[in-house]
Amino acid sequence: MEGETLAQRIAAGPLPVDEALRLADQIAAALEEAHRCGVLHRDLKPANVMVTPRGVAKVLDFGLARSLWADRVDGSDAPTRDLDLTGRGEFLGTLAYMSPEQALGRALDARSDLFSLGTVVYEMLTGRHPFRAEAAGGTLDRLLNADPEPPSTWVHGLPAGADAFLRRLLAKRPEDRYAAATDVRAALTHLDEPPIEHRKSLTIAVLPFANSSADPHDEFLADGMADEILTALAKVRSLRVLSRTSSFAFKGRAGDVRDIARQLGADVVLEGSLRRLDRRLRVATQLIDADDGYQIWADRFDRDLEDVFAVQDEIAESVAGALQIVLSQPEREALQRISTDSLEAYELYLRGRGLLRRFSDEKVAQAQYLLHRAVALDPEYLPAWLSLVEASLWIYQWGLKSRRPGDLEIAVEASERARELAPDRAETLTAIGLVAWLRDDLPRAVRALQRAREIDPRLWEAAFFLARVSMTAGDRESAVRHYLEAAEIQPDDFQSLCLAGSLLEGMGREEQLLEVNRRALAILEAHVRLHPDDARAYYLGCRVHHDLGDVAKGIEWAETAVSLGPNDGGVRYNVACFYASIGRVDDALDLLEANVATGWGFRHWLEQDPDMDPLREHARFRAVLERMRES
Repeated sequence: MEGETLAQRIAAGPLPVDEALRLADQIAAALEEAHRCGVLHRDLKPANVMVTPRGVAKVLDFGLARSLWADRVDGSDAPTRDLDLTGRGEFLGTLAYMSPEQALGRALDARSDLFSLGTVVYEMLTGRHPFRAEAAGGTLDRLLNADPEPPSTWVHGLPAGADAFLRRLLAKRPEDRYAAATDVRAALTHLDEPPIEHRKSLTIAVLPFANSSADPHDEFLADGMADEILTALAKVRSLRVLSRTSSFAFKGRAGDVRDIARQLGADVVLEGSLRRLDRRLRVATQLIDADDGYQIWADRFDRDLEDVFAVQDEIAESVAGALQIVLSQPEREALQRISTDSLEAYELYLRGRGLLRRFSDEKVAQAQYLLHRAVALDPEYLPAWLSLVEASLWIYQWGLKSRRPGDLEIAVEASERARELAPDRAETLTAIGLVAWLRDDLPRAVRALQRAREIDPRLWEAAFFLARVSMTAGDRESAVRHYLEAAEIQPDDFQSLCLAGSLLEGMGREEQLLEVNRRALAILEAHVRLHPDDARAYYLGCRVHHDLGDVAKGIEWAETAVSLGPNDGGVRYNVACFYASIGRVDDALDLLEANVATGWGFRHWLEQDPDMDPLREHARFRAVLERMRES
């Protein structure tokens, strides 16, 4: 190839800022394509980048590349281990440009190449290497432990966000970097703007929209619109979006928005109303500042009913604009994604989603029926297929009354249809992972959920269920990490913190356990004030109270959970875990035996759960496991 290597260019001194950033975008584009094809470079450095006579960067030398086909979930012929294309199986790469995890011989993903990219960009801008020392040992020490000087220390006239951009690329922990090359390219286009991390991190609550229609059955449409907007805004990385569980606790309640925001811990609140008259739709919305109650933005939309999808997109984009959030291209595409042209299928989907969140045998079975009708009307309606997976798996796992022999098969077929429609959507991969998990195919479940996390790091379900699957596979360290990641995505998520705490206790990490329990308790207490009938909050919270020293409160919460859900398999199992941990062995075994007698059973989980450790040598516990194996 004609031209010269980037190393030769840098040897003559730092590149002009505009040229360096232009080349950085081109190199990121090359990595984006390589990662899309399942290839990790592992040796990105200036000597492996050619600049053509026309100034175009070309990434060369994939001789040390690693296959990422292990992340594929659509074929049994995919290898499940890393593939060293050199075949030598030795320590490979160029130390000065390696990510910390590569230097330590740990598992790699696309974020490793992004670290190497950060090193290259830093060197292009400054003419200096961020980590290199005279000896290899010194380089390794700096790579693992030292943060480089901000590039603005050496170069004047850099864009305002350049320091923060490189600080994120060169973060020691992969989870602190950009998730994908696509995000790097989006960030490069906004370097002249104040970096997100320097702005106030906003927490937004989307309240259920009021139904102003004459027909009370339009309630589902008002709720559904708010829910769809909430889901869309959750894709925006610079927003922390409170879950539907928290926001919808205020459905039908009158009150000052500032008081609602205070109870929810929100900085801004979106509220609205919906009115349908024949085939016309009127939606009024306003965004309120929680501090002073003043209106930040408001608008009214008068449209044909068929335009409901466009209205949702416009509201979500308007909220981002009103909060002065610069959307990346993937974020903008996510906000503008229309899933169906069938209004009837959309209405069935909304009704089904509303019932699915009631988490009872009868309601979830009704949801499954409505979702079947929705996909029959529009066989390409992806969210409806994904919700059908969720409903069928819930019935299969927990629906002791509504369970039928074919529920798992329904979930399998729905997940396969979703894969045909959108194989690279994070939600699709999450559904595939859940199906694989419940079919005891743990390697495939892990691969699918890891890939979902790479595609959309903001998808709470992918992080949460990757933690669950990791736990089932016996990988407690990974499970803790993914639970804590899930808790960061959703600020009112007590589940992830409580489950992480359970693992930390078994691992003997007392200092981290104390911090996690304190965070969990604050969220739990706020949650049960809004949802005093939520048995899950009580049975997860009983351990938190106990571990923080309030034994009586812990037992009280456990008994409250059982009283709220005496025949609920999840309640009985989790209270059994708590009783086992405090030495009430017989009470724990009574609950486990009652569960198995009614058909509940998730043997892999029971075998790996550290909460069961105090019971493992007990004859009654072994009998429980044996009965589950037989069934």
